[in-house]
Amino acid sequence: MTVAQLERAVARLGFAPSLEGGEALMRDAAERALCEIAAARPRVATATLYHYPAIPLYHEGSDEPFRGTRELRIPSGTVFFARLLGTGGFSLRRGNGYVGYQYKSGDGGQPAVITGEVPNGEGDTTLLLVSMKESRLLDLAVYDLPHGSTAPDPSGPTHYDLALLYPDFGALIAPLRDGAGRPLTEDALAGYTLTDGHILSLPAHSAGRLTLVYRKRIPLPTEGELPLSDAEAALVPLYCAAYVLLDEDPDKAAFYLARFREGLLRLDEGGRGAVPYPDTTHWG
Repeated sequence: MTVAQLERAVARLGFAPSLEGGEALMRDAAERALCEIAAARPRVATATLYHYPAIPLYHEGSDEPFRGTRELRIPSGTVFFARLLGTGGFSLRRGNGYVGYQYKSGDGGQPAVITGEVPNGEGDTTLLLVSMKESRLLDLAVYDLPHGSTAPDPSGPTHYDLALLYPDFGALIAPLRDGAGRPLTEDALAGYTLTDGHILSLPAHSAGRLTLVYRKRIPLPTEGELPLSDAEAALVPLYCAAYVLLDEDPDKAAFYLARFREGLLRLDEGGRGAVPYPDTTHWG
């Protein structure tokens, strides 16, 4: 079934010669129908994610307090991340290059976070901390990353947008697995977290090659054939007609939606629910 054929089929279900301006609503409904079909008959893909967070050239940090002036020499790098408690001054000098900052803990003792570029210059970099009250340098991490990069939190997770990495990504359907095939726990500290269904956050200790299994999203083409089997495509006009006719004829809309649901159940011949569907269209 092509998109044009879908429009004509929806119009016929409404006993009209055409949709008469309802094309946008029909496309919205068609996208919803494809989501329903993808959930009921998932196309499953396996992908590899290479999770190798940036490793600091230099990492310093402790809970030991200091007062007055503290000086550290660190090797060369391009960007830095600092986390501090207290109030004071923070500066980096390298040759003739210099950057300076003021830091102050937030309300409730929230540490101050400073990120920036290491100044250009010759030789090692000197870090100077000045505080008239008790302060703590909880973390200082220096990285060799391209100029303009933001230094990552050395103890924080790395975030991946799975919808950007995999354009056909619909939803994870199994836990991530490490290089040995062991499943990871969905936990912020021990394994991974998933936000909004597609933002994957991984801690540094999960570094390595990971495997993920996901349900593919079925795209609605702007033209041409729907990426569905014939039996699946035959159900889409019912769903679209239910939405197009909802205001004009709610009884008819309810009837068509019920027929769509019944059709999905008939496709599940074995009564097993959502199981991977052998995709033979080469589109989905």
